[in-house]
Amino acid sequence: MSVLQWVQRLWLAVLRVEVLSLSTRRPGDSPLWRRLWPLALACLYLLTILHAEAAGTRRSPSRDFSGPRLKSSAWLSFLESGRRDVFANRDVIVAVLGLRPGMHVADVGAGSGAFMSRLVDRIGPSGHYYAIDIVPHFIRHIRDRAQILGYQNVTPVLGATTTATLPEASIDFAFICDTYVHMNAPDRMLASLYKAVKPGGEIILIDFDRQKAADVAWIRRNIRASKETYRHEFELAGFRFVREEAITSLKRNFVYRFSRP
Repeated sequence: MSVLQWVQRLWLAVLRVEVLSLSTRRPGDSPLWRRLWPLALACLYLLTILHAEAAGTRRSPSRDFSGPRLKSSAWLSFLESGRRDVFANRDVIVAVLGLRPGMHVADVGAGSGAFMSRLVDRIGPSGHYYAIDIVPHFIRHIRDRAQILGYQNVTPVLGATTTATLPEASIDFAFICDTYVHMNAPDRMLASLYKAVKPGGEIILIDFDRQKAADVAWIRRNIRASKETYRHEFELAGFRFVREEAITSLKRNFVYRFSRP
């Protein structure tokens, strides 16, 4: 039962008691309004809290980047800021991945392509980099950036909320950074990735740790579960948990490695 339903039931119960007590009221008793106004204020306070929580709950940053009038500088300043932990630690993160020349890599939720150059450098000209995102702004930006840098092995992919939009057994490695927490249908996305990753391939999941990020309000609102729950979801999808990578410079993120049997 929701808090709003509890408030409604409480009001009905109190009013019922007051109506039944009308016949036994004495001349010196307080008026009905005087007895009920503290309860009214309390209920109003609860409803205010409910409204604030409803407005802020599960607000995904990706929504802020999908408006047709949004300027690129707005989301670039967010995703490619040194204040963003994973961006500041890109070199350390990529060094841990274990990528090799010739690998086919999917950056799921690539955003502005903040990791593109580093990942492409690791896999070399013989490898291939798929930048997947559901926001057209990002796809256009990545395509333009790849052309400027002269990359011939980059494929921007406009994905969907339920599928990675990749052919079966097309990638050796999937990289998911600060994205999984925003997926509305993680089970369907993981089923899609399980088909796309070749047997023996791997997935790196980097996302917010509920305990480490408890001090940040907007992160706390967007984290739908613990990292242990995320691990369980990956295992249910058929992936095998390998280990948690230790990157001490990441203050609010965890790094999980999975393999595809």
